[in-house]
Amino acid sequence: MIDNTPNKFPLSIDILSPRHHLYRRLRGRLCHVTSVHELGGILQKGSILPNLDGSLGLNGLKGPTDYYACQKLHSISLLDLKNSEEAELFGHLPFQNWAGMFIHHRPTIVLVFNEDFDDSEARMLTFDEMQRIGGRHILEAEACYPKPIPIAFIDSAIVLTRRLRIALESKDLHGVHSYCCRNRHRFQNRKNYFEDFLERKRRT
Repeated sequence: MIDNTPNKFPLSIDILSPRHHLYRRLRGRLCHVTSVHELGGILQKGSILPNLDGSLGLNGLKGPTDYYACQKLHSISLLDLKNSEEAELFGHLPFQNWAGMFIHHRPTIVLVFNEDFDDSEARMLTFDEMQRIGGRHILEAEACYPKPIPIAFIDSAIVLTRRLRIALESKDLHGVHSYCCRNRHRFQNRKNYFEDFLERKRRT
């Protein structure tokens, strides 16, 4: 049975809105959200590869479902704001956690795909599929892509800092990686947006 109470992890409702500059930039696009370390590996290998063992990312699940659903499908997790419905992104629906994709890293890097990227094999899971597969999946905005994605299909990289501000956007992926490495301490010494949000909540 689906719990229709408001989500207790209110990122997409309280932080992002259809007018937010980040959503306006990414609306209608497919992206992959990653970290500085992971971007270095992507550049070294020349492709985004499936994170099969969970070693490249973060998750909070334990036990038999200690993987993301896309990992269990041997697929790459994509943020799909091309095929998502805005009413589902910003409506009060269960499992509304898509904005949480931006908070795990300092900084967060969003790789935006170009129009040459063929997303015909990317698929968003249904609630029943997610239950059957097990693992974490963001129903309203996540798609699983079953093949490596060459970096030639990346249009640009966006570096996000505190308050989900765009610190840098560039088509030069190596330049973005170098910029983040040079500024690593500045990013790591700042709270991310969700931490700041919680702190403001505690003060009120």
